[in-house]
Amino acid sequence: MKQIIGSIKSVFRKEGFFRGLFIIPLKIIQYLYFKVFRRSSFTVAGKSYPYFYHLRNATFLKERAVEVAIGIDLFKAYRDKQVLEVGNVMNQYYTIPHDIVDKYEKNDGVKNQDIIDYNPDKKYDLILTISTIEHVGWDETPRTKDKFKIAIEHLKQLLAPGGLLYFSIPLAYNEDIDASLEKSEFPVEDIHFMKKTSRFCKWIEVAYNEVKDSKFDMNYLRANALLIGYFKKA
Repeated sequence: MKQIIGSIKSVFRKEGFFRGLFIIPLKIIQYLYFKVFRRSSFTVAGKSYPYFYHLRNATFLKERAVEVAIGIDLFKAYRDKQVLEVGNVMNQYYTIPHDIVDKYEKNDGVKNQDIIDYNPDKKYDLILTISTIEHVGWDETPRTKDKFKIAIEHLKQLLAPGGLLYFSIPLAYNEDIDASLEKSEFPVEDIHFMKKTSRFCKWIEVAYNEVKDSKFDMNYLRANALLIGYFKKA
């Protein structure tokens, strides 16, 4: 309930009072429609997950329905472990005690630090980062070419033996990432591609060739294709 109230407040702040009075009932109707009539699941890397529907940020219309669903599953599995999140996303939907590093977002419990400079005195059993890696280096001034690779390699070093890194990245946002995929130079091998095929929250796993020409925020709202990646430390 606290998260829902926060979502409503954020709409009023963003859209204004009168526009918010129209948008909020519309989002609630959409949310109820998806919860009641569009219950379904998606499969990636051989595992099925229920789509994650939430009023906050209207996840039922965006990639959050997929990437947060995987995040929740991992949070449940690693509840009593050392967990790091890069980018403050999961706290909006489902949380467990964990460390959070976000360079820009000011919030309680969030370390405001560039991830490549983050060197804690411990290692992590799980590191997850949801739609954040694509911003590293790309949304900075000046841009730093291929900084996302440095970030991923650094996250690998922060894992404990047997630790897992999970990340989601929207395609067609960061040209450096897209180029690395095209040249088979992406720094993680266990990667999977999800393609959005309907505005009604339908995502399917496909081969890279089926998403390499996708556009961001074009046919569908926000990401039209997602990279889902995993790295398991030996």
